[in-house]
Amino acid sequence: MKTTQRKKSMTLREVARLAGVSPSSVSRYLNGGPLSDQKRALIRDAIQKTGYYPDQAAHTLRTGKVRQIGVIVPRIHYVINGRGILYADDSNGHTNTFHVHSGEGFMIFPEQVNTYIADMSNPWEYTWIEFDGLRVKQALDVAGFSVDQPIYRTQSQELREKLKNEMLQIVENSNASHFMLIGHLYMFMDYLTRSAENAGKVIRSKMREFYIREAVSYIESNYQKNITIREIAEALRLNTSYFGKIFRLATGKSPQRFLMNYRMIKAAELLTLTKKPINEIGLSVGYENQMHFSRAFRTIYGIPPREWRRKNNTGSLTR
Repeated sequence: MKTTQRKKSMTLREVARLAGVSPSSVSRYLNGGPLSDQKRALIRDAIQKTGYYPDQAAHTLRTGKVRQIGVIVPRIHYVINGRGILYADDSNGHTNTFHVHSGEGFMIFPEQVNTYIADMSNPWEYTWIEFDGLRVKQALDVAGFSVDQPIYRTQSQELREKLKNEMLQIVENSNASHFMLIGHLYMFMDYLTRSAENAGKVIRSKMREFYIREAVSYIESNYQKNITIREIAEALRLNTSYFGKIFRLATGKSPQRFLMNYRMIKAAELLTLTKKPINEIGLSVGYENQMHFSRAFRTIYGIPPREWRRKNNTGSLTR
């Protein structure tokens, strides 16, 4: 019969006494702080032999030592070995839980409240750097980092290793020349933006925003002509169906409906502010057929153009 042993609740001092080290060394071990290999091995053996489980006082000590109530500049942690947990407040003030493993990392942002704790059975060892500036913000945006998405993950082992090595170069050579450190920082940011799991999503999102802006600008400049959705897509060098999909996602309307709405807004302005004949107004907003124009106007406003003019006559019409 297989039996399980309940882990014993202990204090940091008890574990430290068994390992022959100081309580602060145990705390550093549990939270991924700097520690010699010899002490690390002694503490690991003591934990494995005792089945250590922290009592409430030890838990408070551990979380208290790693609680951050905002940093001055962004800080990124990279986990070299082991694993841990990040508790971080998002933009709505809700605390989210993230399990972070070796080869992953996490960001801490200014004014963000968070707590991070090493795993008891496989405590992490991490390195971290702080960095600031306009280009840093751009790099973090491109990489997809935010208070709502603070975790670094990547599918590229090669870029991940290069990123870690650049971080270690910065950390281990803090007394090096300013230009050398700046060089390593730029290399680090390059690997970060190229490898981050969310970077591709952010770039695609920004491209979609660009296409939508260009499409709206094209409509504003050419609505008077008999343009088609295919022509708009071709002007953007996009597939028509793909253009329709991203346009609907961004605006909540199909390109056809958006174009019709825009044309009818302009037509309503002309009906209200001018004495131009209705067929001429239809032509001025891209409708060669007056029947098609009247049908489109009724679709948007619920009444024919002539009735709209009568109800919205300002009394100061121009030609």
